[in-house]
Amino acid sequence: MSYPEAFHDIAVTLLPEALATFRKTSAPQLLDLASIEKLLPSLVTSATTRLNNAQLGIEHKEFQEIFQYGITAYSEVYLEGDWRPYLLFAELFNKMALVENLQEWALNILSVPQSAVAVEVNPVAPIMLAKMNSRFNTNNHVLAERWILQNTIFREAIEEYNRKYNLNLKAFTLETPEQFSSLATNIDVFVSSSLEAMSLGWRTVLDLAVKLLKRRGTLITMFPDNAREGLRTLLKIWKIPEYPPLEKILRDLQDARFTQIRYHVQGPFTLIYAQKR
Repeated sequence: MSYPEAFHDIAVTLLPEALATFRKTSAPQLLDLASIEKLLPSLVTSATTRLNNAQLGIEHKEFQEIFQYGITAYSEVYLEGDWRPYLLFAELFNKMALVENLQEWALNILSVPQSAVAVEVNPVAPIMLAKMNSRFNTNNHVLAERWILQNTIFREAIEEYNRKYNLNLKAFTLETPEQFSSLATNIDVFVSSSLEAMSLGWRTVLDLAVKLLKRRGTLITMFPDNAREGLRTLLKIWKIPEYPPLEKILRDLQDARFTQIRYHVQGPFTLIYAQKR
């Protein structure tokens, strides 16, 4: 079994629990989960057989445990109105070895000017900004949807990261372009690496990067391989649409006049590093 396929099969085995959990809620995600209910028995049987015959590593177990917690954490939002477990899941996702390895790969090759202007898109906790600031002393901005910035728990988390890592953050609402018009063609580093950023979809992320990055600015973006069943339905819990294949994304970047395009794959996630021409 190839490396990424195991993660899709693990995702399939999580779907029955996700369906049962979200059935207790009024969450709109239930519609996506219920749409494949009739297929689940055969999907789970096939996935379990393959997993039993595979050599799985620590990264597979970590992926399973974190997303299993993520299902419970998101259901708590609808059952109890409590966003704190969701925030913890978001932080755990960023600490997952697969994701952390991708982020470290990008940071290790990143080269920025002094006092570089950085923006992270749609983080519930600005983890990548904190990492960049500790290395490069960046001038930091968050650009997020209203549901994030108006959420008390997430706003407190952003403020806590701001204080703890001395980020001097400025936050802008994605739905109000006039708020962040001053950032247009002024950004040195544009980061999109959280699940919440992935929920924006590839075209939105690319369009924002083209609009905000200055010439020779750097795009760092992570996206899932979620075209096949498993991750496709699992990630719909976080409202993440299906992403195009890597080859299409690379062509889109070239068409948008990005150069020095590099990418790194870890399991079902790919991180792209590219420079705006």
